[in-house]
Amino acid sequence: MKNVLVSGDTRFDRVNAIASSGGTEWGLVVAKAFKGNHRTLVCGSTWPKDEVLLLDALARFTKKTKVIVAPHEMDPEQLRNIEARFPKPLVRLSELDGTDPANIAATLGQEATGTLLVDRMGLLARLYEHGDLAYIGGGFGDGIHSLLEAAAWGKPVIFGPRHTKFAEAKGLIDCGGGFEVRDADDLLAVLGRLLNDEKALAQASAAAAMFVRQRTGATALVKTYLLGSL
Repeated sequence: MKNVLVSGDTRFDRVNAIASSGGTEWGLVVAKAFKGNHRTLVCGSTWPKDEVLLLDALARFTKKTKVIVAPHEMDPEQLRNIEARFPKPLVRLSELDGTDPANIAATLGQEATGTLLVDRMGLLARLYEHGDLAYIGGGFGDGIHSLLEAAAWGKPVIFGPRHTKFAEAKGLIDCGGGFEVRDADDLLAVLGRLLNDEKALAQASAAAAMFVRQRTGATALVKTYLLGSL
C-alpha cells in the first residue's frame, strides 16, 4: 500500500490534555474534599453487573477504603440501589450543592470509609484525579468503557473480561497498569495487591501513566501532514 502515513491514536492526546489541564468544576472540588487523605477507588461508567461485583469484593476487603461511584447511566432505580447498598456514609453529589468544601473536608473527608455517588454527567474524565486506582465498568456487558481517561492520570485500571476489542486493555495489562477481573475473588485479590502494598501501587500507577504518555503526538502529526498538503 502506497501513500500511507501511520499517525497513531488521537485519543491518547485527548486524555493527556484533560489530565494536564485538570479541572475546577464544583463536583471535582467536592470529590477532592470527600477523599481527604484516604485511599479511594473511583468506579467509572458502572453498570449493575459491575456494582454487584464491587459490592461483593468491598464487603470482604478489610482495608478501609473510600469509593467514588459514577454510573454509566443516571437511572433512578440504579442510583437508589447504589445508595442503599454501597459503603456508608454515602452521599449524593447533588445533595452537597452549596456546601462549603471546607465543611465537606472536615466531615466526610475525615471518614476512612464511605461513598460519594456522582449523580451528574460530564465529570468522570477529570474525576479520576481524585482516586488512587480505578474500576472501569462495561466489562461484563458489551465492552469496557474508556480506560485511557483514568490511565492518563496515572491510575491503575481494573476491568471485566470483555475487552478483547480494545487494544489499550491488552497494552495496559502487558505493561502492569491494567488488571482483568472475572469475579469478585479476582477483584478482591487486585485490591489487596494494590492497596496493601505502596510499592505495587506506585509501580502500577507509573506504568499506566507511561502507557499513555508514550503514545501521544498523533494529533500534531496529523495536523502537520494536513497543513503541509494544502
